[in-house]
Amino acid sequence: MEYIVVGAILLALIRIWWPGGEPWERKLKEIKQRQRKERKENNMEKEQRVTESMKADIGTRELLTSSLQALGCPVTTDGNGNITFKFQGQSFVAQASNELLCITVHYPWWLQCSLFDVERFAQIKKAINEANCRTNVSTFYVVADEGDVVGVHSRKNFVFVPQIPNITDYLKAMLEDFFQTHHFVLQELERQDSSQ
Repeated sequence: MEYIVVGAILLALIRIWWPGGEPWERKLKEIKQRQRKERKENNMEKEQRVTESMKADIGTRELLTSSLQALGCPVTTDGNGNITFKFQGQSFVAQASNELLCITVHYPWWLQCSLFDVERFAQIKKAINEANCRTNVSTFYVVADEGDVVGVHSRKNFVFVPQIPNITDYLKAMLEDFFQTHHFVLQELERQDSSQ
């Protein structure tokens, strides 16, 4: 829209100030046609890239593994077939299947307290509830099978398909959400401590 307005103003000025403005008019028209043609070619190239990536015969699991490796994350598989990896020094577990278009990533045991520390446990539950209302990651606690330990975990489900542009950047952004949630919970616990 801006190009049209600027072009119209330039055309009017050329007609007023330059004798024989028609050659300039033709030149302006040629420039506009060239710009339209370039935009059309760019759109066609984008559509072709999307089509080629849609044809890519890569499953969700392989896509996740290759994207994690592109991020420099050490990747292994545990006994249950889950993908385990480290991102920014923290351990994560992912569940991905080639038959599905979504993956689930877990960030386990990033905060712990004693089950018998009733006051701290109540603070953690309150901080988790607040985080679940305000962040993009589901956070929950689990009581360990043995002992008196309560562990805080986070989980996120999200679409992961080859058609996503800049998929490694997308994955990195999804994983960074875990750290934002972690930080939010810790801040909430500090706020509760300072209000007592």
